[in-house]
Amino acid sequence: MKKYLTAFTVFISILSIGCARQPVIVEEEDVQPQKAVTVRSDNFEQYITESTVAVIEFFSEKCAVCASLAWAIDSISTMFGDSVFVGANNTDKDTLYKKCSVPVVPTYVFYYKGEEKTRRSFTINDPYAFDTLVELLNSTMAGISDTGDTSTPIDTTPPDYLTLTYETFDSVVMRNGTTAMVFFLYSGGAPCIYMDSIIRQFAPAFENRAVIAKVEAWDEMELTDRYSIDFVPQYLFFKDSVYMENLKLTGTQPGDILVSVLEGLLGQNEASAP
Repeated sequence: MKKYLTAFTVFISILSIGCARQPVIVEEEDVQPQKAVTVRSDNFEQYITESTVAVIEFFSEKCAVCASLAWAIDSISTMFGDSVFVGANNTDKDTLYKKCSVPVVPTYVFYYKGEEKTRRSFTINDPYAFDTLVELLNSTMAGISDTGDTSTPIDTTPPDYLTLTYETFDSVVMRNGTTAMVFFLYSGGAPCIYMDSIIRQFAPAFENRAVIAKVEAWDEMELTDRYSIDFVPQYLFFKDSVYMENLKLTGTQPGDILVSVLEGLLGQNEASAP
C-alpha cells in the first residue's frame, strides 16, 4: 500500500507541476469600458449634437459578451482619439436604450452630425468585432449610412503581425543589430485580445526598424519556460541578441508605453552610430 501511495503522490506532483506551467491571465479588463465616456439619458443629446462623429456602446453588467468585447470600444478610442466621440451606456443603470430602441446588448450605434447612420449588435465574442466596428466607423465618418444586416458582423480579415514559434524565435529575435518586442499572449483571454488590437495599430510604424512579434504562450511552452512567463499578457524586449529583462512589462498597457520603450532602444542605436 505504501508503494502505491508513493507512486500516486509522485503522479499528483508531476500533474501539479504540469498545470502550474501555464501562465495566469492577468484579468484587468472590466465590463465597463475604461476609455469611453459614460453616456446617460440626461447628457446623450449634448454629446451627440456637439460631436461630428460618435459611437455609443450599449452594454449590461450581466452580459458575458459585453465583458468579452469591452476591449473593442476601448481600442476604437485609442485608434481614433479626439476625431471620434466614444461613449458607453450601462443599460442596467439608465433607460437610454429605450429611447434609442436598443433591444439587445452589446449594441454599437454610430452617429454623424447628430443623425444615426448605422448600428451593430453581437451575440458572441466575435474575433472580428474590432475590424467590423472600425469599418462601420470609417463609413460613418464619411457620412455614409449602412443599410445592410445590422445584426451580422462584417467578415473582414484583421491586419496582423509576425507570430513566432520555438523553431523560428532565435533566428528572428536573437540577432545582432536587431531590436525586438515579443508579446506573449493567450488568444482566448480578453486582456490579450485587447492588447493584440493595440499592437496591431502601431506595428506597421516599426516595419524595417524593429521586430514586432507575438508568441502563443500556452502553445510554445519551451519559450514560456525559457523566459519564465508566469502571466499574460506580457511583453519582452530584446536588443542585439540580449534579453532586456529589466524592461519586461505585464498586463494591459497603453500603446504609447510600448512604443516609447521601443523608440528608446532604437534611439540607443542612433546614439552609438558614428
